[in-house]
Amino acid sequence: MAFTPVLAALTLMPTALLSLMGPSRQGVDLFFDVLIGMGLVWIGAHALHLWLVRRWRRAVGL
Repeated sequence: MAFTPVLAALTLMPTALLSLMGPSRQGVDLFFDVLIGMGLVWIGAHALHLWLVRRWRRAVGL
C-alpha cells in the first residue's frame, strides 16, 4: 500500500519544483491548475486502491 503515495510524491515533486525554479511567465495559473489536478487524480487513485483492497479482504474473509 505504500507504493501509491511514493509514486505520487515522485511525480508531483518534480512538477512542483519546476514551477518554483522555472522562469515566471504568463499562464502560470494554468500550470498550478494542472498541478492541483494531478494531485486530485492521485488522491482519487489512492482512494480507489484502498477501496479495492478493502473489498478483496472482505471477499477473502480477512
